[in-house]
Amino acid sequence: MEMMLLSILAVGLIAGTCSCQNAQLVRLTDAINDTGAVCLDGSPPAYYFRPGSSDGENKWIVHLLGGGWCFSLEDCAERAGSNLGSTSSVFWPDSTPFEGFLSDLESVNPYFYNWNLVFALYCDGGSFAGNVEEPLTVGDSVIYLRGRRNLDAIIESVLDSGMKNATDVIFTGCSAGATATFVLTDYVGSLMPSGVKYRAFTDAGYFPDTVDTNGSYVFREYLQLVFELHNLKDGVNQNCVSSFPVDEQWKCFIAQYLFPYISTPTFVYNSLYDSVALPGYGQLCLPPNCNDDGLKYIEFFGMEMLQALQVVIDTPNSGLFAHSCLVHCQTLYDDIWNDIEVDGVTAPKAFVDWYNDDSIGSSDQKHKYVDCTLNSNEPCNPTCAAFGYGTA
Repeated sequence: MEMMLLSILAVGLIAGTCSCQNAQLVRLTDAINDTGAVCLDGSPPAYYFRPGSSDGENKWIVHLLGGGWCFSLEDCAERAGSNLGSTSSVFWPDSTPFEGFLSDLESVNPYFYNWNLVFALYCDGGSFAGNVEEPLTVGDSVIYLRGRRNLDAIIESVLDSGMKNATDVIFTGCSAGATATFVLTDYVGSLMPSGVKYRAFTDAGYFPDTVDTNGSYVFREYLQLVFELHNLKDGVNQNCVSSFPVDEQWKCFIAQYLFPYISTPTFVYNSLYDSVALPGYGQLCLPPNCNDDGLKYIEFFGMEMLQALQVVIDTPNSGLFAHSCLVHCQTLYDDIWNDIEVDGVTAPKAFVDWYNDDSIGSSDQKHKYVDCTLNSNEPCNPTCAAFGYGTA
């Protein structure tokens, strides 16, 4: 079985240069001895922090970096020598700006620009949920699979730094970080101060459990390997785990099976045709460069996404913005975050309307935006034309 997904999904998500206030890197070196929290290579867990201001002083965004998973000891050992397995200064600068939903520019991010930002670095390869007690020897290397401890150390640190006084917390992530958001949102919510308004917001983390272009469940098999290697059974949503037999508990690592067990109000933001996910299912062409066979699988994938998302549509307190653009991690870039529309509504407007609606749960269909589906090499949504089409 070929595993291309690490290279496909391990995307660099720190934004480029802008006139923003930089977030500062915080390395939790004491956590190594205190709790054994370490990255794959033994470096400490870390996060970027930018303080809030004015009426955002007690409002917080906690974002989990994405970047695929590692599915074998050899794969994890290789990953340990990269920015997705280490928080070394070789890979991570002392400060960095952010864009899109994480921007501190009011012109870009008018609803959340002055909130506190915590950007957790992803360095365990198991969506912040794994915990293997003993170090593991791989050739001449020693690696650690302790993502859950890393997340615990980060949450403890930011609670001590002011989040214990929070009035609002949005727990979010992209790609494998969005998978972590699905998996861990109820747990993290249990650590929040009483009375806080706590919501989850996932970006590009809804990967359907479906066949690839060869008719095989390669993506499922890949995530099953990740589930076992990282000992995720104890780290994922326990209400979900207790509802499945042992040989099906891996389903609690896949959003469409996990979603009914999440109690936290959750907004799902996803492309129906994610440009990074599709190659993971063997789809090597993207519009406008697909022949009829390629388009046939893309049409099939879109229908599978819609079916998988039905549970979100049917959940009264959830929100959904499912568009047809060929993009991935759309909250992290100014233009993608602000310019894509579904039914004349942008993602920021859809999300903030959902977030501010204290009556969520009163109607299944409120705050659900589902785009057109593709059946040709041309975008069916004109606001998608600038994103993906013509660059495949």
